[in-house]
Amino acid sequence: DLLEQTTDPEERKKFVEIVKQNSHQLLNVIDNLIEISKLQSSYMLKPACPVQLNELLTKIKMKYQDVLRKMGKDVAIETTFALETPNDTIWNSDEIISKVMCQIMDNACRYTMTGKISISYTINHKEATFCVTDTGPGIRPGDEDKIFDMFDSSPMNAKDEDASHGKGIGLALARKYLMLANGRIWLDKTYKAGACFYFSIPTEKL
Repeated sequence: DLLEQTTDPEERKKFVEIVKQNSHQLLNVIDNLIEISKLQSSYMLKPACPVQLNELLTKIKMKYQDVLRKMGKDVAIETTFALETPNDTIWNSDEIISKVMCQIMDNACRYTMTGKISISYTINHKEATFCVTDTGPGIRPGDEDKIFDMFDSSPMNAKDEDASHGKGIGLALARKYLMLANGRIWLDKTYKAGACFYFSIPTEKL
């Protein structure tokens, strides 16, 4: 309706961006609701397989660099690889790692306005641990544990008061997927430069 009423090119461009942003948010909510349905219907994950972490995380980096570009944000994404290929290969579900990493990255890109997002991992003989940090406003004090609850209605971070962005779904889904693999996810409450999330999964290094 607003597009119909205006002939100002700049105003039309602004309205188009609003439509695009909210359409993408709606698609993310629908995708997450489908994921919930899968989990509730005993959805079977792909079996464990050899996973090259450097390659997987590079693909995720490239995906979200494009997301940030489309959002018009000057935010860098940095990756730190603990091992060189092929020593970075583990035996686990690439589907779980990708799904969890993408849920965390969705939030990092949404709330980080300037600065950078960092992705890293470490491996020992029992598990692989992944870390994502950003330079956003961080998690609001008192909500550090609630953000992993399904359909949590509290603001996602210290400055955001808009509860309409699908919060309370993504991180809860990440935790549920990790539970299928006997993994876990947590927030580093001591991190003050933004938000810092870790998740780990049992694995065998190949």
